[in-house]
Amino acid sequence: MKDNTGALVGVLSALADPIRLGIVRCLADGEEWAGTTLAQRLGVSRALLCHHSAILVKAGIVNRRKEGKVGYLQLNAKSLRGPLKQLLAETA
Repeated sequence: MKDNTGALVGVLSALADPIRLGIVRCLADGEEWAGTTLAQRLGVSRALLCHHSAILVKAGIVNRRKEGKVGYLQLNAKSLRGPLKQLLAETA
């Protein structure tokens, strides 16, 4: 198996925060969510959501697009599959 330790560490460190994990859980339905809606659902400010979503975007876990003044987030599930599959294979 190809060693993608760097990718695995990047994904796990991006997920290692309760707010970021909450964002991923909300987006796990496959739908695209407006940032303001996610912030309300998670009980955080839009600024804090923006900070945490930027980390997820940088890690490739979440895709972001902007329409007018509204930012939308969507889970990039494909980017999670490889590293998590690697982690599970290593522990089996």
